[in-house]
Amino acid sequence: MRLRHLSALSMFAAFAVSVEVGACASPGEDGSPPTTNSNEHLSRDATADEGVIPSDASIDGGDTDPPCVPEAFCPLSLFGLSDTNPMFDIRTRINVIRGRSPSDVWAAGSMGAMAHFDGKAWKRSETAAGGPVSGIESIRGLWLRETGEMAWASVFPASTWVRGIDLVPSAGAHPSADGWLAAEDVTVPDTVAKGLTAVWGMPDAEWVWGTSATSINDPTTRTNGLWRARIDADAGTLEVRDPLPSGACNTLYGCWSMQALHGATADDLWAVGGGGVALHITGAQSDAPTFTAIDSLTRLSLNGVWATGSEMFAVGAGGTIRHYSGTGDSLEVVTDVPAVEALRAVWGTSANDVWAVGDAACVLHWDGTHWSRIAVGGIEGDHRRPNLYTVWTGTPGKVWIGGDGVLLTLGGHP
Repeated sequence: MRLRHLSALSMFAAFAVSVEVGACASPGEDGSPPTTNSNEHLSRDATADEGVIPSDASIDGGDTDPPCVPEAFCPLSLFGLSDTNPMFDIRTRINVIRGRSPSDVWAAGSMGAMAHFDGKAWKRSETAAGGPVSGIESIRGLWLRETGEMAWASVFPASTWVRGIDLVPSAGAHPSADGWLAAEDVTVPDTVAKGLTAVWGMPDAEWVWGTSATSINDPTTRTNGLWRARIDADAGTLEVRDPLPSGACNTLYGCWSMQALHGATADDLWAVGGGGVALHITGAQSDAPTFTAIDSLTRLSLNGVWATGSEMFAVGAGGTIRHYSGTGDSLEVVTDVPAVEALRAVWGTSANDVWAVGDAACVLHWDGTHWSRIAVGGIEGDHRRPNLYTVWTGTPGKVWIGGDGVLLTLGGHP
């Protein structure tokens, strides 16, 4: 099978070929791809099962709380209750961490939670300030511009918060104490899936890209799970466009349930999603982006993706990891993964320094030779093995991980 360079008009046929050739796992009983929206640990596909190393209970699954040691990931004190230094509630989920540099990092999550790291310490940043958006929506996407920040809520028509970006505010909204403003709701094309899952864009890019998902059980709702947006400076609003024609994703394993995307450059992106869909997008900032369907050799959900240069790493259900080395029409199956948990996110500083995180406090590291499991400690009580949803690193050895009631870093020191 040769590499397929697709225009938007040929997407429908390409997806049917891409997912049927070389897939290694069976779909769900109803013909739909498995999902990872629950806490269940899905079994891995056959090609990735070989060489699996069971989780080390002494590291992060024993009967006692593992201690915080310098080489383990430990929590910071951003959670709990304090009258003098307001913190996040322990029930807060950190959905996304992104940074411009190691000294300019943002973390966001449920109930409008937002915090900023300046290289020395984390400080909570209040997003709520009047209007219909009052800090009760989950933030799932961050677009860090050259000047200013934009946060995206979880459901379209999407509420957005902006800081240092001039957009028309929602009726009755006014800036929070930390400068966040609830912007006017985004108008979204009917052809775009409404469940926002991720956002990614370079600071200087015109277009920010996003993924969204729709129900897997109703074929009539299989709208496109890819979209892009830009700022209309003259109108002071966001413009959201569907880069694909209506119906392009309406195949059994099409792009209607996308989970994540990332780019090596503003023009060269990767997007992954349900059913093992993997798309390479080139010309992402142009008027007519090109989409290439790449065979992932799995039908399990791919939940996270990270690209650097010509390489790409994708992670998903049941400890699945896939790698693209820069050539070929399929992804490489990684078989030496020391985990069976669902992996949710991946990030790195180079092709030889990559981190992946997932359910039950699973943290993995790739050093260019092999994947290893890293200890997680210092978490007490019911949250001792929290699910982890996001990871970001800007320099080797300085890694931030977010999840259910935790923000982790090596040794627990900022």
